[in-house]
Order: sequence, then structure tokens, then C-alpha cells
Amino acid sequence: NMTEHSTPVMGQGLVYDDGRPGHRGVKGVVVGLFPGGFVAQFQDRAETNTIRDSDREWMDHITFEAVTPKDSAF
Repeated sequence: NMTEHSTPVMGQGLVYDDGRPGHRGVKGVVVGLFPGGFVAQFQDRAETNTIRDSDREWMDHITFEAVTPKDSAF
């Protein structure tokens, strides 16, 4: 289950896919949160990416994985 856009949570999986070769189905995880955005670590990069909720260049191509109760801190 994937959701187009929602407020991510720490440790939530995500997928980036803009259709370009090398940019299809790239998996990542939310490693930080801040008001108005989040920090993602993608499998194919050493550095993290800071992504604002308002940044359409990123957000139009990101899908968050559904959060299940086992992912919760509670």
C-alpha cells in the first residue's frame, strides 16, 4: 500500500520515480522531520536529501509506503 502524499513519519519508506533511467523506483527512508518537510536517505546515495512539502520537483514523484502498526514507536 502506498499513499501519494501525507505527512511522513520517522523510518517510513518511500519511493522516488520520475520516469527517467536511474530515477525509477528508487527506495528511501525518512530519517528526519522538520516543520514543512523531511529528510530522506535514498539507497543509491551516500548523502541525505532535505525535501520540503512544497517542493513539487520532489513531491510530485515521491510515494510514501503505508505505515503499519509494527512501524510505530508504540
